Amino acid sequence: MRSRPAETRLDSLTGLRFFAALVVFAVHLEGIFYFRSPYLAAGRAFIQGSTGVSFFFVLSGFVLTWSHRSDDTTAAFVRRRLARIGPLHVVTWGLMGVILVALVARPSAGPAAASLALLTPWVPSFSGHLPMNVPSWSLGCELFFYLLFPFVYPRLRAASPRQRWLVVTTGLASVAVLAAVCAPAAQGSTRLWLLYYFPPTRLIEFVIGIVLALEVLGGRLPRIPLSVAGLLAVGAYGASGWVPDSWRQVAVTLVPFAVLIVAAAQADVAGSPSILRSRAVVTLGVWSFAFYLVHWPVLVVAAHLDNQVLGVRGALAVGLGSLLVTIAASGLLHRLVERPLEARLRGAPVRPDDFVDATDAVSAAVSLARPRRPARRSAAGGAVPGVVAPVSAPWVPPPAPAARPPR
Repeated sequence: MRSRPAETRLDSLTGLRFFAALVVFAVHLEGIFYFRSPYLAAGRAFIQGSTGVSFFFVLSGFVLTWSHRSDDTTAAFVRRRLARIGPLHVVTWGLMGVILVALVARPSAGPAAASLALLTPWVPSFSGHLPMNVPSWSLGCELFFYLLFPFVYPRLRAASPRQRWLVVTTGLASVAVLAAVCAPAAQGSTRLWLLYYFPPTRLIEFVIGIVLALEVLGGRLPRIPLSVAGLLAVGAYGASGWVPDSWRQVAVTLVPFAVLIVAAAQADVAGSPSILRSRAVVTLGVWSFAFYLVHWPVLVVAAHLDNQVLGVRGALAVGLGSLLVTIAASGLLHRLVERPLEARLRGAPVRPDDFVDATDAVSAAVSLARPRRPARRSAAGGAVPGVVAPVSAPWVPPPAPAARPPR
């Protein structure tokens, strides 16, 4: 007998999280090393990597709704969210502080404290120079979403489908208006801060994710083939590299990414086979939060070791090396920091099946680095033991084991 949709493990969405984190890695890699290439299109493959954050924000609203418990309390919900994002944030913040002191310069106390407290996205002046661990600014938005979710979710759930789609339509129109009003969105400008960093602005994507999850759970959306949705998302991602900055950040990819999230969830509910559900890709997805937070320290150290403008070969060598180091570091952080400290803060036991096999992640990393060689896969449709629907994005690995109730 087929389980209810809310009980389905969203392994495809877990796998997609790694690719969203990967494009963020790519844009930071290009930004630090200033790759030099005779091909203009090569640079266009990196500059829109910031759209990965938009994917995460939509996914966050989607999976929090998918795994919502009717008996949950606001205090318990917020405590679990803090336990989920807090340990890795604090550890990578400290790691970045050590790196800055050792290799660059002692960070200023005020900006460092703001970064630790996840207040960075609320300060316009930080949009030109994000303090400490740069990617952690988005956690400040996530924290804002978590605090609002217990109040926003029940109202959207109680609304009629027509009212919910009015919310989505209004949100999409607001994104387009912001893109037009904030042009040009130069680095460090107040317009860029309002468009890209300001948490209430990014709340639009989160709310759209909530509505989409409610519609999928209610069976009110037509089935979207995952292959079609994937091609649409990849095409929009590529096209966003050629549009003005203010449109690149969110506007061009928001709808295609939302469609991809819906299609992936529908595929998992239907039990359709997908490479995104392979053990290797799901493993990388489980590690994606750690990958997202540790990649900046890795790139800063790499830049210190080889601080120059790179050509194509140099860029490939540094990029591949940094990627493999980041994957290895994310696996260690997941096992040694992320899962055990979350369990301790939540008062839950850490079980052996909370962890996944590192061999599959290494295999997946090698396959990404060598696209012409076939990647080693697990059995078709194989799933990682203990991995169920993710509870938050970008970066929150799914709860485990599957026998536990969703968070």
